[in-house]
Amino acid sequence: VDFKLAGDVIYIVGDTNENPKKNIELYRQLYIAVQKDLITSAIAVGRGGVAVALAKSAIGGMTGIDVMYDNASLSTESQGRFVVSINPKNQKMFEETMKNCPHERIGKVTSSSLIKINNATLDINKALAAYKLTFERY
Repeated sequence: VDFKLAGDVIYIVGDTNENPKKNIELYRQLYIAVQKDLITSAIAVGRGGVAVALAKSAIGGMTGIDVMYDNASLSTESQGRFVVSINPKNQKMFEETMKNCPHERIGKVTSSSLIKINNATLDINKALAAYKLTFERY
């Protein structure tokens, strides 16, 4: 789930749809990419959409990110998309493996303490504190 290394490339894979049958080929190709050890981290896009998936992965690894992605799609929730990170040396093989599935390079993992998504920037420690606050009552 968490981003691992500065320099890793971040992709969004899959489409926004709720039809599991349409996602079967995506799941097959992701499985192949995992078996080839091409994926460093992966998280399903769920509640909160791509923005929350990116933030969770950054917080989990306490790594910065620098991402550019369509603002309209940042909060879209769907079961047909994943955020994955790839070691740059595996990028070509990953893209070849995923060639028949929607995939888009959207950014990279950084060594900074900043979560940068489009024109918004948030310090990773503030993001972690806000995330922990949601569990304070439990």
